[in-house]
Amino acid sequence: MDAFVTRTPGSRKRKLFSQKSTPLTQFSQNQTFTSSENHSLKDIIITTNNLDIAEESIPFLDGIARTEYIDKLSDHNPDNELTSILSLLELGDDINDIVPGVQQIIFDEDMTNERYRLMEIDSSLLDYFTNISTELVFRGNFKDDLILCTDERTFKVRENNTSKTYLLFPEVKSAEFFNDGNCKTIHKTISQGVSRSILTLEEQKICNTKIIEEYFKDSQLKSFLLNNDTHKFSLQSKMITIHDLLNDIQLSEKQLICCLEKLPIVVENGKYYWISDEYQKEFFNILINAFDDSKYKDLTIETIDFGLIRQVFPESVKDGVIEWFLKTFCELDVGNSLKYTLIKDKFILSCVKNIIQVVDVMKVNEFSKLMDETLPVGLEFDKTKHLKGLGVIHSSITGETLQYLDINSLSTDVKDRMKQLFNFSKKWECDDIYPFLLDICGDIKSCDEVLIKYCRSVRNGNSRTYVGLKYGY
Repeated sequence: MDAFVTRTPGSRKRKLFSQKSTPLTQFSQNQTFTSSENHSLKDIIITTNNLDIAEESIPFLDGIARTEYIDKLSDHNPDNELTSILSLLELGDDINDIVPGVQQIIFDEDMTNERYRLMEIDSSLLDYFTNISTELVFRGNFKDDLILCTDERTFKVRENNTSKTYLLFPEVKSAEFFNDGNCKTIHKTISQGVSRSILTLEEQKICNTKIIEEYFKDSQLKSFLLNNDTHKFSLQSKMITIHDLLNDIQLSEKQLICCLEKLPIVVENGKYYWISDEYQKEFFNILINAFDDSKYKDLTIETIDFGLIRQVFPESVKDGVIEWFLKTFCELDVGNSLKYTLIKDKFILSCVKNIIQVVDVMKVNEFSKLMDETLPVGLEFDKTKHLKGLGVIHSSITGETLQYLDINSLSTDVKDRMKQLFNFSKKWECDDIYPFLLDICGDIKSCDEVLIKYCRSVRNGNSRTYVGLKYGY
């Protein structure tokens, strides 16, 4: 197109039309006045009397600092034109080292800024993103935030407005392109878009397990004691496949698979199911009784295998659940790859969770007695280790009281989470508060950074006790 609108700082908006005149050709005051008197004071139209030039009135964006527009240099002496243009640069002696070249920028009348978006990425990711073998996927539903995933990493996409205006071209000739043979030729390029905003990437390293659990709300193993029909579940529940998860859960494939391995999820015939708390409680109760039952004398906390556990449960218990238990709560025997030993602390924590959810609030000594009666022979409850991430002990003149704190009820926003925790307890030891932050912070280092940012603390021997939020939070 041959017309565009420009605005320079402190000036009015001007619409310049294609013309055989160059910026160095003087317009008469009469031409300018005649052209502008029929228009508003806001737009001053500069035209030419040359009838060979089609006057197109399609405007270009405001904000271009340069108002020079050069067209049809071929109708003039190129040497004179280039000499005049170079004189504008006022480079003094440096002008002798410049190889001139002319590029014409054309703004297409069909240009739309919605066709392209500019994205800023870290230089360390540039080679990875521009590799043709790299697969980049936007995951999620239409109402979700924009998330970009590679095979291994997840990025949240944010739109940032800038003070700059970006022009998008398919090609712009570099200084190395021009030489004595082509410097007098006009090289044209068509603008594909204009943008005043860019997209930036913020890496997401934490898996939001709440979103995944909510996704599985209609695909859960509810109970195997109340329902022994192994086919009824599959017919009535939502069928979730790995393709569904990759389409709807906003995580890279590697991060998603890693996250699923840490959650109570089983796979049966390519379908994924969430093991509900009710199902887990039934499973653990039967297994605890089996450990102490002489009928299963070969099954002990030191000797476990798939076959021994399989004979304890009815057929309605899926094989995938047993495999999940072995993977999550057991470790392979060094001397026998088919045998497992129980991870005692992890198993006890799960047993504590099943009971504390029911009692909610209880005297610590009473709860300890209840746990000792519940656990199989060889396992002992320790209140300093087996309440992490499950409850808080409150001390008073009447003794110690245990209160259940459901981590799933807490906010995923760090600031709100900290407020909730200190509303629940006025002070926290490091080891006690970490389990309530790891799901949103990811690791101990990030937890420490959050605690330093939001909390007041006092030193307690070799550790710190956090005694409240800082002023302003």
